[in-house]
Amino acid sequence: MPCRIGSTHGPYPRREKVGAVGVATTLVALSWVLAGVAGAAGIARTDDWAFSRVAFALHRTGSIHLVGWGPMTLVGLAAWAQPWLWLLGDRTWVLDLSVAALAVVGFVAAHRLARTLLAPGVAAVAVAGLVAFPGVVRDATTFMTDGPALALQAVVLALGAASLRATGSRAHTLRLAALAVGWWAFSVRELAIAAPVAVLLAWWARGERRVRVEALALAAASLALWSWRQSLPGNQPYAGRPPLAIVVTLVASGLLTASLGLAPIVAWTAPRWWHPRRRGARIAGMAVGALLAGLGPLVAALRHQRLWWFVGDYLQANGMNGDKLALGHRPMVLPAGVWDLLVVLAIASLVVTAGLVGEWLALRRSRPAARRLGRDR
Repeated sequence: MPCRIGSTHGPYPRREKVGAVGVATTLVALSWVLAGVAGAAGIARTDDWAFSRVAFALHRTGSIHLVGWGPMTLVGLAAWAQPWLWLLGDRTWVLDLSVAALAVVGFVAAHRLARTLLAPGVAAVAVAGLVAFPGVVRDATTFMTDGPALALQAVVLALGAASLRATGSRAHTLRLAALAVGWWAFSVRELAIAAPVAVLLAWWARGERRVRVEALALAAASLALWSWRQSLPGNQPYAGRPPLAIVVTLVASGLLTASLGLAPIVAWTAPRWWHPRRRGARIAGMAVGALLAGLGPLVAALRHQRLWWFVGDYLQANGMNGDKLALGHRPMVLPAGVWDLLVVLAIASLVVTAGLVGEWLALRRSRPAARRLGRDR
């Protein structure tokens, strides 16, 4: 069973560390092999055609000029690529290589984080589930923000977990390192701010008073970066608040996409959670999960539009990004029966996960009450 972050689930021997680096390097090398076989190595494949232009412009002119494609922060990724371009030349494959290096570090950090919480076998399954998620291996060799943001968040969480296990000045140094990398992750993709915020919340729950100052510093630095980035030439302005129906659809498809990724973990750990400890809370959580799973079909029916079960950038029946990459219609990659099975697995995983979260919340609420009762007696 998972343990608290404050302790480690067994030692993390050198052999495991070396093995994690070897496996991570092999996975990224496999990504390059697949890209080479497909004729896609060293060329822009999705939004990275625009991101590459930003990095090349910075290398050649010393200034950042955006190209109005994608409102994510991005500048941290362009900055990361500069030493690589200076050493190896301004070629697209150099940008991809810089991302590949981050991917290796991210996979190793993910394994280190998993080993903090889990036994070796379960940790390996957890990391395998992450790597097998659609788009992860692809983004290991593209100058997209997705892969680097994922890698940096893994590093932030691994450093944060290490800081929670450490003591004294070492704990403080590791926490500051996590926040620094977290700010860099935010400069690559803004939603990556969730990782350093999670570290701060974990320390705040421990009663660490300095966290308030560090949180304010992180917020100020992030706001300053955001304001500067928004003022850059070529910036793509936000088109305003999206309609509620679109927000609901995106949330529902995002939850189902993440739940499909969690499905192997849910199935693997079934013997551990199968018997409920708070039956009512689990049922309530499962009801919420079922409601969330039904939001997409409900909105599609009300608006008489096509139903998108998953986030199309990562998973569609006719391939990642569907028909967005070329004119016309791409053929179906997956047979209809296989696609329907994936949808069912995602819904089941979302319902089960929501039930487990509801049960966990109920258990958390009951523990303080039990401690108060013990003190009253």
